[in-house]
Amino acid sequence: MNFINLSTSYFYYLYDRKFLDLNTRNILALGYGLAGAAVYIVLQSYLYFVNPHLATNLWFGLALFALLILFPGLASYRYRKLLRYISFKEAFGTFFLSLLVMILLIFAYNTLVLNVLYSEEQLLYLKNLQTDFNISIMEQSNAKAADIEEARKLSNEMDPAAVSGLFRQSLIKLLLMSIIGMLFSLLMKNKATA
Repeated sequence: MNFINLSTSYFYYLYDRKFLDLNTRNILALGYGLAGAAVYIVLQSYLYFVNPHLATNLWFGLALFALLILFPGLASYRYRKLLRYISFKEAFGTFFLSLLVMILLIFAYNTLVLNVLYSEEQLLYLKNLQTDFNISIMEQSNAKAADIEEARKLSNEMDPAAVSGLFRQSLIKLLLMSIIGMLFSLLMKNKATA
């Protein structure tokens, strides 16, 4: 009699876990992705509309980079706390879904701001700030004058508001953060406890 109750309760545990897997992970990933994108967009709005010089600030860039790791990592961690144990696939799936939501919302926001809300003068000012910053870094690292001139020429040809360029940047962020997410998921996975 106890064996039947034990096996029945184990079946319901597996069923509940599967139900929890299907819904909770998606809800957690979506929620943390939306929250992370909101914080990222607020900080980026400050950069675009209040202080464009932050585009050349290393610490501000690192803070934005950290947000792309923090919120998906929190989603994966919270999912692990709910289930008590998760596999690599579950941890990375949660991380990736949250990251994907963030990247898509940030891409849409950047496209809107740079193509609709920003004027040509503001866009040119931001482009010149970034070009001057890149050239100064090349000069500090003792790059050749020909390389510096080539970088300046390429920078003048670049359009920071081009949708293809913004999409490429988003894909690079997604790939880079996915690699970091894989490493994070290796740390998050654990075995089932008896």
